[in-house]
Amino acid sequence: MSEWGDIVSALETDIRAAIPTLPAGDSGFERADDVGEDLSTGEFPHVYVRLILETTENPDVAYGAADVTVLLTFALWTENETQEEVSVRLDAIDTQIATDRTLGGVVDRATIVARQISEFGQRINRRAEFLVQVEFFR
Repeated sequence: MSEWGDIVSALETDIRAAIPTLPAGDSGFERADDVGEDLSTGEFPHVYVRLILETTENPDVAYGAADVTVLLTFALWTENETQEEVSVRLDAIDTQIATDRTLGGVVDRATIVARQISEFGQRINRRAEFLVQVEFFR
Protein backbone atom coordinates (compact mmCIF):
# COMPACT_ATOMS: atom_id res chain seq x y z
CA MET A 1 0.00 0.00 0.00
CA SER A 2 1.17 3.55 -0.69
CA GLU A 3 2.00 6.13 1.96
CA TRP A 4 -1.30 7.83 1.03
CA GLY A 5 -3.17 4.55 1.49
CA ASP A 6 -1.50 3.80 4.83
CA ILE A 7 -2.22 7.30 6.16
CA VAL A 8 -5.86 7.29 5.09
CA SER A 9 -6.42 3.76 6.40
CA ALA A 10 -5.01 4.76 9.80
CA LEU A 11 -7.15 7.91 9.90
CA GLU A 12 -10.24 5.93 8.84
CA THR A 13 -9.63 3.56 11.76
CA ASP A 14 -9.47 6.52 14.17
CA ILE A 15 -12.55 8.20 12.67
CA ARG A 16 -14.57 4.97 12.83
CA ALA A 17 -13.49 4.53 16.48
CA ALA A 18 -14.69 8.08 17.20
CA ILE A 19 -17.98 7.64 15.27
CA PRO A 20 -19.05 4.00 15.63
CA THR A 21 -22.33 4.74 13.81
CA LEU A 22 -20.56 5.30 10.46
CA PRO A 23 -22.03 2.79 7.99
CA ALA A 24 -19.62 0.01 6.99
CA GLY A 25 -17.41 0.20 3.92
CA ASP A 26 -17.94 2.82 1.23
CA SER A 27 -21.40 3.55 2.61
CA GLY A 28 -19.73 5.46 5.41
CA PHE A 29 -16.19 6.42 4.34
CA GLU A 30 -14.92 7.22 0.84
CA ARG A 31 -11.60 8.29 -0.64
CA ALA A 32 -13.31 10.51 -3.17
CA ASP A 33 -14.47 14.01 -3.98
CA ASP A 34 -17.25 15.22 -1.73
CA VAL A 35 -20.71 14.57 -3.19
CA GLY A 36 -22.60 14.58 0.10
CA GLU A 37 -25.64 16.28 -1.44
CA ASP A 38 -26.35 12.98 -3.22
CA LEU A 39 -26.34 10.75 -0.12
CA SER A 40 -29.45 8.80 0.83
CA THR A 41 -30.77 8.51 4.39
CA GLY A 42 -29.04 5.15 5.11
CA GLU A 43 -25.61 6.59 4.26
CA PHE A 44 -25.40 9.11 7.13
CA PRO A 45 -23.12 9.88 8.85
CA HIS A 46 -20.66 9.79 5.95
CA VAL A 47 -17.04 10.88 5.50
CA TYR A 48 -15.19 11.86 2.34
CA VAL A 49 -11.42 12.34 2.28
CA ARG A 50 -9.01 13.73 -0.27
CA LEU A 51 -5.37 14.73 -0.38
CA ILE A 52 -4.98 18.43 -0.95
CA LEU A 53 -1.29 19.11 -0.49
CA GLU A 54 1.99 17.30 0.03
CA THR A 55 5.22 19.20 0.63
CA THR A 56 8.77 18.06 1.21
CA GLU A 57 11.53 19.92 3.03
CA ASN A 58 15.19 19.30 3.70
CA PRO A 59 15.62 16.69 0.98
CA ASP A 60 18.66 14.47 1.27
CA VAL A 61 19.31 13.61 -2.37
CA ALA A 62 21.97 11.05 -1.56
CA TYR A 63 19.55 8.96 0.52
CA GLY A 64 16.28 10.00 -1.11
CA ALA A 65 14.89 11.13 2.23
CA ALA A 66 13.00 14.26 3.30
CA ASP A 67 10.62 15.71 5.86
CA VAL A 68 7.10 15.36 4.42
CA THR A 69 3.94 17.25 5.38
CA VAL A 70 0.59 16.08 4.02
CA LEU A 71 -2.71 17.96 4.32
CA LEU A 72 -5.92 15.99 3.94
CA THR A 73 -9.40 17.43 3.94
CA PHE A 74 -12.31 15.48 5.38
CA ALA A 75 -16.01 16.19 4.97
CA LEU A 76 -18.30 14.64 7.57
CA TRP A 77 -21.94 14.69 6.45
CA THR A 78 -24.75 14.22 8.95
CA GLU A 79 -28.54 14.29 8.68
CA ASN A 80 -30.97 15.93 11.10
CA GLU A 81 -28.30 16.79 13.67
CA THR A 82 -27.79 20.11 15.40
CA GLN A 83 -24.54 22.04 15.12
CA GLU A 84 -23.82 21.02 18.71
CA GLU A 85 -24.26 17.32 17.88
CA VAL A 86 -21.94 17.65 14.89
CA SER A 87 -19.44 19.55 17.01
CA VAL A 88 -19.45 16.68 19.53
CA ARG A 89 -18.64 14.29 16.68
CA LEU A 90 -15.72 16.51 15.63
CA ASP A 91 -14.51 16.65 19.22
CA ALA A 92 -14.57 12.84 19.34
CA ILE A 93 -12.52 12.62 16.14
CA ASP A 94 -10.07 15.23 17.45
CA THR A 95 -9.67 13.33 20.73
CA GLN A 96 -9.16 10.02 18.94
CA ILE A 97 -6.44 11.45 16.67
CA ALA A 98 -4.84 13.26 19.63
CA THR A 99 -4.52 9.97 21.51
CA ASP A 100 -3.06 8.27 18.41
CA ARG A 101 -0.76 11.08 17.17
CA THR A 102 1.44 8.69 15.17
CA LEU A 103 -1.52 6.81 13.66
CA GLY A 104 -0.14 3.54 14.92
CA GLY A 105 3.39 4.40 13.79
CA VAL A 106 2.45 5.36 10.21
CA VAL A 107 3.48 9.03 10.68
CA ASP A 108 5.45 11.10 13.17
CA ARG A 109 2.51 13.38 14.02
CA ALA A 110 -1.12 13.87 12.99
CA THR A 111 -3.17 16.88 14.06
CA ILE A 112 -6.51 18.45 13.16
CA VAL A 113 -5.53 22.00 12.24
CA ALA A 114 -8.90 23.48 11.17
CA ARG A 115 -12.62 22.70 11.26
CA GLN A 116 -15.90 24.24 10.10
CA ILE A 117 -19.60 23.28 10.16
CA SER A 118 -22.07 24.29 7.42
CA GLU A 119 -25.76 23.60 6.77
CA PHE A 120 -27.04 22.32 3.42
CA GLY A 121 -30.35 21.63 1.71
CA GLN A 122 -33.85 21.12 2.92
CA ARG A 123 -33.12 17.91 4.87
CA ILE A 124 -31.04 19.81 7.39
CA ASN A 125 -27.84 18.14 6.35
CA ARG A 126 -24.72 19.42 8.00
CA ARG A 127 -21.27 19.24 6.50
CA ALA A 128 -18.36 19.44 8.88
CA GLU A 129 -15.00 19.95 7.24
CA PHE A 130 -11.79 19.25 9.06
CA LEU A 131 -8.23 19.49 7.88
CA VAL A 132 -5.67 16.98 9.13
CA GLN A 133 -1.95 17.66 8.87
CA VAL A 134 0.40 14.69 9.09
CA GLU A 135 4.19 14.83 9.21
CA PHE A 136 6.74 12.11 8.68
CA PHE A 137 10.29 11.47 7.50
CA ARG A 138 10.58 9.65 4.20
